[in-house]
This record gives sequence, C-alpha cells and structure tokens, in this order.
Amino acid sequence: MSVGVADSLPILHGGEAPQVGHARLYDQSEIPVYRYEIQQIYPHDTADYTEALFMHDGFLYEWTGQYGRSRLKKWNLATGEVKSVRELEARYFMVRDGYGEVGFLNELEYVDGNIFANVWQTDYLVRFSAETGAVNGWVDLSGLNPNPTRLVYPHVLNGVAYNGEPGTLLVTGKNWPNLWHIKLVEAPGVSDPGRTAVGHRQAR
Repeated sequence: MSVGVADSLPILHGGEAPQVGHARLYDQSEIPVYRYEIQQIYPHDTADYTEALFMHDGFLYEWTGQYGRSRLKKWNLATGEVKSVRELEARYFMVRDGYGEVGFLNELEYVDGNIFANVWQTDYLVRFSAETGAVNGWVDLSGLNPNPTRLVYPHVLNGVAYNGEPGTLLVTGKNWPNLWHIKLVEAPGVSDPGRTAVGHRQAR
C-alpha cells in the first residue's frame, strides 16, 4: 500500500509522502508527540496474534488472527479468564497529516472524539479527529517491545484499548507476553529544542 500526497504538498522522492518514522514525528512542532509511563503490566497469551483491543463493561475484547484464524475474544483482564470467542475479519483505515495520507492502520480505538490507531510495522500510534480525519497527535512507543531481538515481524506492536481513565491506554503486540496500561506523557519535539525531554518510565 502506498502513501499518497496532497496536491498542495511538495512532491517527494517517488511521488509519495514519507512513511511514518522518527523524522515524520519529530521534525515538526504543530502536532504534539507523546511518550508513555507504564501504569500496570498484565500477562498476555503469546498465541494471540493481536489485531485490536477494546474495553467494555469491565471486559477486554481482543481481536486476534493470522492465517484464517481471525476471532474476537472476550476476557477478564484481571483474571485472564476467557468468557467467549467469535470469528471476525480484519480491517484497515487511512487518514491525513501535513505530509499526506497515513496508511497501514489496522486497529482503531475511539477516545473522546478522537481515534487512536496502530501504524502497522512501526512503534507508533496516530491520533486523529473522528469527525475530520485530521491527525492531531502521535504516540511514540519505541522501547516498549520486551524482546526486540526475538519479537520481530510479524510479531510487532499492535493492539490499543481505552479503559475510561483519561490520558491512558492499554497496548500490546502480536504474540507479546505482556499487555501494558500506559499513561501518555508529552514528548520533546526535535524542532523545538526548548522543551524538556520526556522518555518512557515505569510507574512506581
């Protein structure tokens, strides 16, 4: 899937907008970038090839799949007990920022008028307006992968949910051993050296 460019934007190499990476997030100052603080770690079934996460009425709904095994699993986050399972199919979505379209989005989570989405095969989430599709935030989750030597493609970051606690998210990856409850903290912008650097740190 290619990433398009708006007609009003300068044509870049290959006629495409840049892929989502460190430079796209930090070489600008108009859209805020967030890092994270770990609030809680839960066990996660490494057999689950996570496609999406969703919290509702105290239960976590997890969409998993791979090679025809797509399903929706309802489970108790606190105990790990699986309540029910249903077969489902995958989905994709596209939005835009100042560079053009942001593609490879395969997980959506609605939070207070905005939608958070995983950018496939990256360490980033994009946040955009549910009404206009305009990007209004990025989340940099680099450093969260618990075993970057072993957990490589296709075992990448994927899965985001909201449990109702403002400023926090639940995140995991495909076949990853943990599911994290994180707090979003504003990150420094490379183009704004006056801001204080904020990295990821675990809550005590």
